[in-house]
Amino acid sequence: MWKKKKVKRVEKAEEIKETKLLKTLCGYESELYGFASNYLCINPLTAISTKILDSVMEEGSQNGDYRPALDKAIFEAAQHPEETANYMNIIQDIAGKNVAATEKEKGEIERQGLPERTAFPAKQIADQKLIQNRAADILKIPSKYYRERMLELGEDAKREERVAERKQVERDEWRAEQAE
Repeated sequence: MWKKKKVKRVEKAEEIKETKLLKTLCGYESELYGFASNYLCINPLTAISTKILDSVMEEGSQNGDYRPALDKAIFEAAQHPEETANYMNIIQDIAGKNVAATEKEKGEIERQGLPERTAFPAKQIADQKLIQNRAADILKIPSKYYRERMLELGEDAKREERVAERKQVERDEWRAEQAE
């Protein structure tokens, strides 16, 4: 019971911290903040596919879902700033494919007579067009954001290693005491 409350407080604190970081990186520009809060992963190492980008794009072309490819391309661009121009073209291409797939999906929803369900695809289309038009601005944010997150994750991993080492030492001491 107490653990759940503590976990919720930690998650809330993490969320507030991420919100502040994103707002700072976006310069309080609402369009960029909207993109960043929807598309950037708090823990990119676990959330983003480990497959190569070409493989993820191929999967997207088969199933019409280019979101994993976009996430992967943005993360790769952040990891390789020297290739920003190349990744910018890739991201714009993925966004264009995503717009086409989403417009097709939106058209099918409208043909089914469900216009109230077109709000989400319309928002996705707007986001993808923002990506196409402002790819250079958009790539600056993940680069800084993921750099910050990777530093924090590295510190978390080191902290977890120290805790594990401390527990192992305590176990060894307890076993030694029990053996006596």
